[in-house]
Amino acid sequence: MSNPLPRIAPTTTIGTASPFSREGFETAVSNVQAHGTITDYGPPIGELKELEQIVGSRDGTHQRYVMTLRGFHGSDGVFYPYEVGLMSQNWVMHDEDGRFHIDIWKHFMSMDGTRSRSSHDSLVEDRRGNVFGWGSTPHTAAEAEENLTAALPRWVRYTPPASLTPGDDVDATEETRRSRSRIAPSITPPATLAAPTSTGALPGR
Repeated sequence: MSNPLPRIAPTTTIGTASPFSREGFETAVSNVQAHGTITDYGPPIGELKELEQIVGSRDGTHQRYVMTLRGFHGSDGVFYPYEVGLMSQNWVMHDEDGRFHIDIWKHFMSMDGTRSRSSHDSLVEDRRGNVFGWGSTPHTAAEAEENLTAALPRWVRYTPPASLTPGDDVDATEETRRSRSRIAPSITPPATLAAPTSTGALPGR
């Protein structure tokens, strides 16, 4: 299977504080703590509390935003986060090939808001999640900071969605499965992507 996108080392390590306010960062983290869903992915990922927002329809061009808290449950039953992840995706449906061309930014921060690393990736997949190309794009620290600063306010202003109406449960379950299958790779330590299986499907699908 050919890989039409360039394969470049995906991660730039920054180790500098992001320029957004500490107050805004703490509000965003609090929103994920209050409204996020806990998932235990097992080693080496562990437990995540994650929250997702979608702008537009998943069937066509749309944007997807995910914020995660990586942590553990203490003996007191409380979830203690130790790393924050922020991901923004722009899904563009190309009519000529009927596939999504996805631009992905991922940022990882300590609990005081210090950004440790970021990546800017690309992915091409069809509606069933079969992968046809992947790669990473070089970026500067300033570009990463700009993207992070633009994405964070969405979580500071987060409002929980209205409860599901009757008949939405099956769709919601399917969307949860789809979203979790794409969140897991976003919070693992930086690594060069391996070639897909013969089916082109992502692991866990």
